[in-house]
Amino acid sequence: MNYLAHALEVLEDPWQVAGTALPDWLRASSPRVRLRPASLALLPPQPSCWKWLALGLRRHWAQDQWFHLHPPFVSLCAVARRELEQQLHLPHAHALSFLAHLLVELLLDAALISQEPQLAQRYYQALDQIEPQEVARFVQHLTDRECPALAGFVERFRRVRFLYDYLDDQLLWFRSSQVLARVGLSLPSAPPGCLGTLRRLVEQGREQLLAPALLSQEPGLDGPARPGSV
Repeated sequence: MNYLAHALEVLEDPWQVAGTALPDWLRASSPRVRLRPASLALLPPQPSCWKWLALGLRRHWAQDQWFHLHPPFVSLCAVARRELEQQLHLPHAHALSFLAHLLVELLLDAALISQEPQLAQRYYQALDQIEPQEVARFVQHLTDRECPALAGFVERFRRVRFLYDYLDDQLLWFRSSQVLARVGLSLPSAPPGCLGTLRRLVEQGREQLLAPALLSQEPGLDGPARPGSV
């Protein structure tokens, strides 16, 4: 799942939204820093927003564990890989699989925005309410490692608002190229012709991909229904 799909059920809870994005923010800004479920046992009771960051983080992990084995997702990834293999010449088989996986996830966010444009607006409105430096302090506490690039990345993430780029094939391809570049892979500048077909398939399968059982993946956390403030 990508940013919007992960946060779909918690868009009214800004710190949970941030928690669902945190693993991807770290991969992009601080790739050597990893959060582990066991580290969440070290959380202090204050600041209270950390509790909600942790809940969003747990939501992300639980959803990914379910989603990556979800038959509609597995099936669409296989279709995407076959289509891409016919039109691209990537050096390694794993690169095709990685790209197929990535595109299905990004196109799912695109399908959500296309169906309900206000979802992206609500997503960014939620993130505008958090304090990026507090997110960095949360990660440093859990990992005992400083993440000097994290807060700045979060600021750019909410300023650029690139989720809207997923609605355009060329911009979606550009964003995909950025992700693959982080793992040492490059893509041709022009998107493959199959991208439009994959977009339609994901739009048609949106409801099956986001099954209620998947969206309800929310590990328990005692506390009120809304996140506390810093």
